[in-house]
Amino acid sequence: MRSTRGKRKIRMLDVETVRKIAAGEVIERPVNVVKELVENSMDAGATEVIVELENGGKSLIRVSDDGMGMSADDLALAWQRHATSKITSIDDLDTLHTLGFRGEALYSIASVSRLRILSRPHGEEIGHELRVEAARSLGIREIACREGTIVEVRDLFFNVPVRTKFLRADSIELAKIHEFLQNFSLGYPEKKFVLRHDNKLLFSSPREKGYKEAILRVHGKRFTESLIEARSASEHWKLEAYLMLPRTRRNKKKYLLTFVNGRLVKSEIIDRAVKEGFKEFLVRGDQPVAMLFLTASPSQFDINIHPSKKEIAFVNPSEVHDLIKRTIEKRLHDALVLDEGMNVPRERNVDEFLSTVRMIKEEVSSRGTISSSEQSSKWESIIPSRSKNHSGSMRGKNQARITESTTSIRASRQLQLPVIPDEMLLRIPSPSGSARDQPQDHARMILRGKLIRIIGQLASSYLLLEDVETHNLIIADQHALDERRRLKMLMHEARDLTLKPHRLLAPIRLTLLPNEKVTILNTQDVLKQVGFHVFSAKDEENDILVEALPDVIVNERFSHNDLIDILLQVATNMSQNPKSSLVTARERLLRVAACRGAIKFGKQLSLPEIKVLLESIEDLRVPFICAHGRPSLLVLPIEKLHSLFRRKG
Repeated sequence: MRSTRGKRKIRMLDVETVRKIAAGEVIERPVNVVKELVENSMDAGATEVIVELENGGKSLIRVSDDGMGMSADDLALAWQRHATSKITSIDDLDTLHTLGFRGEALYSIASVSRLRILSRPHGEEIGHELRVEAARSLGIREIACREGTIVEVRDLFFNVPVRTKFLRADSIELAKIHEFLQNFSLGYPEKKFVLRHDNKLLFSSPREKGYKEAILRVHGKRFTESLIEARSASEHWKLEAYLMLPRTRRNKKKYLLTFVNGRLVKSEIIDRAVKEGFKEFLVRGDQPVAMLFLTASPSQFDINIHPSKKEIAFVNPSEVHDLIKRTIEKRLHDALVLDEGMNVPRERNVDEFLSTVRMIKEEVSSRGTISSSEQSSKWESIIPSRSKNHSGSMRGKNQARITESTTSIRASRQLQLPVIPDEMLLRIPSPSGSARDQPQDHARMILRGKLIRIIGQLASSYLLLEDVETHNLIIADQHALDERRRLKMLMHEARDLTLKPHRLLAPIRLTLLPNEKVTILNTQDVLKQVGFHVFSAKDEENDILVEALPDVIVNERFSHNDLIDILLQVATNMSQNPKSSLVTARERLLRVAACRGAIKFGKQLSLPEIKVLLESIEDLRVPFICAHGRPSLLVLPIEKLHSLFRRKG
């Protein structure tokens, strides 16, 4: 056996490999380069920053500013590792007001690109140019240039080809940069930011006076009008927040921006505080939309716990958490509960319900009883009823049995609650013809041929039903049930259709978040493949116009928010899977359309709407599993309920 004594498995990496690994901690993709260079411009006192890109930043990133500029001696040191003008010792961290100090940004960029810097200090007659390639200086020379600094980064990762494999399509890399710059600009309303791609202007922000004006400039009037402002302070922190009122817009994706002393940061503590602040005001599935601007002494936080300064640590995290949560809770309570901004329908309906119950009880107490017709009129306003034509088919033996039962109850004791109206009963049809001959699994037979009493809705999301014969409790997920119904219907209607565009008589106007608009417009060609024709609206910065829809969904009625979700999902899926067939794209589109067009989880339904949904069960091939594979219907046997309450039944 060969001895391994003396053979080393651990060895020191060479300098070049170490340099490239270290660069990867800071620079992962083009947006990281833009972030570092724009932050440097802010630290240099710039009032205007221009970002120019080619090929999504892969070929060229040029950031120009009107900041203080650098001398030749400063240029020679600026790109070296741990070279910085922002601190001289560790004690300076407690008073650091700049966006960065680590001295690794330019060094990391220079290690994986061809770097060129032109800079001229204010008041100097001549500037200087520095060239660096793969962390090797090519020298400094005098050059005529404007005051301030221009940094050019070409051929990112040209010497680290393995990293280029992880870069996305140009449109996706551009979207990330566009989103970053727009979001970053909100923290500096007094500064001007410009973004150009392949010589095309994408974004330009005029200087504004405050945060709200900056939000208006980036997000547009419609978005900004739905925000409410909140201000608060604690011992060490000040907070200015802009919150979107719940249910005023599609909130399926969290849109939370947090700025600390102007820096755009991420923090689990802040995320949790915002979520808890919104908790009592959001329906399930919705996400908070908020923009927070925090200010404090640099001694109260540490931004340098991550190489690329993505995260932030707080000296007193509970102070920050409580300030944010308390401020959001109070402001939303004032706006929603006190009807300052909008009403809460769910609470209003509960009040009406309880008021009606009290009124009926008072009349029973004073008069001994009240007639069924009087009860029906009192309940009519809050329990929708179906017309006689719809309910006529339910009359017969079952009606006679129920009428006899209720008469017996009325005779044996004074009525204290309203009689269950006939409209609350529904007979689910049994399979007929060939459907009856097909094998039926147990789940599909749960409702077939049964007489069902509609108890009502739970949390405006679940239908509560009773099997009149067995008294089993049936719970249905209204969204999952309707989603499956719609998918089958769409599949049937679209069997002879393709993904050809159907031009609309009038374009549909959609208002988007900035990053959503970038995603959609950067995938226009992809969307065209499946029949969507979308264009930017010239009169409103964050609006797009949809001029054509795929013929498979042209007859569907979607809300604007649903159509936005469909566009985003199709654009994202097609971009990530460019080789997928149109058949796959068609199926994916129909599934997304079925989900978005289905009855929403959290939507209050009238009695006729509930009946229509339940009656559609007979038409479903597999009614109890939705398009996502979730169950749409569960049964709680009465025996199980008895055992839970320790009753013998």
